[in-house]
Amino acid sequence: MAQAHAEVERTLSDSAKRAQRPERIPVSGKRDVLTFKNRSPGFEYRVVKDKPGRIDRFLDGGYEIVTHSTEVGDKRVATPAPEGSPVKISLGHGEHGYLMRQPEEFYKEDQKRKQDDIDATEATMRRKPKEDGYYGEVKITERK
Repeated sequence: MAQAHAEVERTLSDSAKRAQRPERIPVSGKRDVLTFKNRSPGFEYRVVKDKPGRIDRFLDGGYEIVTHSTEVGDKRVATPAPEGSPVKISLGHGEHGYLMRQPEEFYKEDQKRKQDDIDATEATMRRKPKEDGYYGEVKITERK
């Protein structure tokens, strides 16, 4: 009986220690490299690769470079950035990107425009057969 009681105490003690430690993530598990903490509500975030003209294109489209304190992806060593500086992310192979955001309103407008283009393309693939059973059309034009 005394032996069973000792096993219960050891089990409780072990589980209490487990509850106090942070969640263990296996080395071989999936990594969450593109999540962003400390998001401001009302904004959509994305990482934009630093290629010539690309950052300017996003700035023209209503994005801004994130400069507030945030944590991107997994915990990383030696990647501190002073408050107010752009959030720069290593993308591997010597490439870098910047965390950018845009108001949700602009994001939703952009997504709707993309979906409208997709819908228009798909509509051309769904033409109903004409009276003679054929569908599609042929246009012949002459060059002058």
